[in-house]
Amino acid sequence: MNSKQPIEICLTPDENYMQHAGVLIASILKNADKGEKINFYIFDDDSILSATKEKMKFAEELARQRDIQINLTYLPINVGSLFNGVPLAGHLSVATCYRLLAAQLLPHLSRVLYLDSDMLVLSSLRPLWEMDLEGNLVAMVADSNYLALNQKYGFKEGEFYCNDGMLLFDLTLFRKGDYLNKVIQAIQIYQDQITLGLQDVNNLVFRGSIKYLDYDWNLQETSKTFKKLKWNQKLLDACHRQPHIIHYITAEKPWNPRARRFSKTHYYFDYLKLTPWKNYVWTYWFKRIVFYYFLDNILEIHQDNSLFYIKIFKIRVFKKIKQIK
Repeated sequence: MNSKQPIEICLTPDENYMQHAGVLIASILKNADKGEKINFYIFDDDSILSATKEKMKFAEELARQRDIQINLTYLPINVGSLFNGVPLAGHLSVATCYRLLAAQLLPHLSRVLYLDSDMLVLSSLRPLWEMDLEGNLVAMVADSNYLALNQKYGFKEGEFYCNDGMLLFDLTLFRKGDYLNKVIQAIQIYQDQITLGLQDVNNLVFRGSIKYLDYDWNLQETSKTFKKLKWNQKLLDACHRQPHIIHYITAEKPWNPRARRFSKTHYYFDYLKLTPWKNYVWTYWFKRIVFYYFLDNILEIHQDNSLFYIKIFKIRVFKKIKQIK
């Protein structure tokens, strides 16, 4: 592949995730090669505010500083009832389904890189972009908990249930194989088995045409990684390195003041400082101190027969507060 071809990236944040998409873009630009060309496509479900789009123009200035050529394009979408039937429990939203519209919305492209907006990029994406898919539809990374998910869906040895936060798509194959309709059909077939939204369906439909990549290209980490996934040595080894892409999975996001902090939380705030949302850090720490250190730890509120009893005094909390001064 010609190295002068731009890297084509699609994102699917709604208005609630635009701050985090901005941080992701800042991390991409900060670590891109000088002279790089990158086209960003944001699939807009009409939730993104005009004021937010104005804020996103920061990317143009950051790109100029880094001698990078970029285009940021908003593509309007109207999915209607297309993804009805996909269970979206917990922190998942319908915006997680929009990635499958890439082949339709980007008819001029033969491949595209999709990234979840709760990711950060810590190195150049050029090696990933130029990767040979070896005839496969998509490149993905095994899910951090693939062992249990392999068993759930009956995957064979050598197959891996994958996390779909990073997808390098061959759009030509996607169109030829009519994969969008295959996914829509599979939603109805497997509706009762789905627990992780469209990711479950994608794994079943893409099965047999996936190129597996190292965890460095989609390092899925939370504060519980080391405690719960001791069996996954490849993932744990990647946690000790600086990966190419960090993925903050589950509802335990670094910007959530009540989430536990872990070894790679700080990267989010490093790149947040490059965006118009940089002052969020003060809101974050205020909420964290008030709700986590004070309310959650000093005041234990118990409800019994509609009466609230407040237990005040926990020495361990005062130690925590002293540590952050």
